[in-house]
Parts: sequence; C-alpha cells; structure tokens
Amino acid sequence: MRSFLPCAVALLGAALFLAPGAGAQGARPAERVLRTWVDPVKLGDGRTVNWHHTVTYDAVTGETIRTTRLDDGTVVTRVPVRPIRPTLEEIAEARALILAHPEIAALTAPVPSPLVEGGFVILRNDGGPCGEGSRCLQFEVANPAYTGRDALIRYVLVDLRAGRVLDADFQPALEGNRF
Repeated sequence: MRSFLPCAVALLGAALFLAPGAGAQGARPAERVLRTWVDPVKLGDGRTVNWHHTVTYDAVTGETIRTTRLDDGTVVTRVPVRPIRPTLEEIAEARALILAHPEIAALTAPVPSPLVEGGFVILRNDGGPCGEGSRCLQFEVANPAYTGRDALIRYVLVDLRAGRVLDADFQPALEGNRF
C-alpha cells in the first residue's frame, strides 16, 4: 500500500524549488528533495509498518542524505549516499542555464528547437569543481534537424550547486578527468 506522504514531500520540494525567486536569478533552495518512496516492512511480531525514505541534496553542505522515517515521523536512519540522477526540476534548471549561456545561445540561435539531453552526474575525486559535494551534470546540446554526429552542437558541464555553466565546450573524451 502506498502512502500520500511521498507525493506530498515531492510536491512540497518542487514547490519550494519552483517558488518565485528560486533559480539562477534569485535565492537558491538550500535543500532539494531528489527522491521519495515508501517500503512496507514486516516486523518480528507480524505487524507491518511503512518506512518513508527521502533522498535530499543540501547545496550548503554538499551532502546527499537518505532519511528514513516511520509513519509518525520518527527518524529511523539518516545516512549519506552517493549522488543520484537529477530530478526533472534540476534538468529544467540546467537546460535554462545552458540555453541562456552566451556562447551556447549564439550557437543555438539559428536552431528552431535545440535539444538539451543528458543530465549525467559527474563526480571527480580530485577535489575540483565537480568534486565531492558538487551537483555537476553533463549534457549534450544538439540540432534535431540533423542525425548522428552532425547533430551535436556541444557537450556542456553544469554545476547546479553554483547555478552556472562550468564548461560550454566540454570534451568528455579529452577532458574527462580535467574537472
């Protein structure tokens, strides 16, 4: 049986994320809800309780945390986890940052509907801008009028923690370990 709580938490997170003033121009949310789900857990005495899991990313601390609560809100566990795939809201934010970037805007101006696809989490171990605690995503900007290699306009690297494009001409094959 599914609970209303995960949906409410997700909607609240989206509402906070999309609130006026949030985003690249205004105050950025300190914490983003990335995922929620409920697991029914059978106890030793035969009862079943729901464990409500919420994965959040805290842009201030750079931590991705999974918190598990009981139905009454009691915290069962709170543990750090590896970064997970971006939410639809994060993809939308990154897409807006990419298309507003002056270099990309100039390249996509003649393209009626440029594609911005991807959102692959990039995490480097060297302590650079995409090091531990970052929220870096890699995207491909393409022209849908072409196919194959001809469609590619650029690979772009976005840092959602800072709310900016890190590299508007990212070369994954050559610079994969640069960041």
